Amino acid sequence: MEPVAKSINEQLAQFSVVREHVHDVKGLVLYFPRTGLVMVPYKITRGGWKCVVVVGNETYPRGGYDLFVSDEEIKRAPVDTRGGAR
Repeated sequence: MEPVAKSINEQLAQFSVVREHVHDVKGLVLYFPRTGLVMVPYKITRGGWKCVVVVGNETYPRGGYDLFVSDEEIKRAPVDTRGGAR
């Protein structure tokens, strides 16, 4: 029997919460450990933020992508202090 993929909430539960509030993250360069992306939130919406990818991967390369990121994921995204180097 093949293992069942974990839900996003189960995946997020593996990471520590680094902030309780997300209203003040606009313009911060954040590292998202679940996806490995580095993104900058630019517009708050209901339940999350629109973010632009600044360090991406094959699926979401840098530039040209803006993604919706939930508040729960933002709460677990530390400020990127490594300039995207992973």
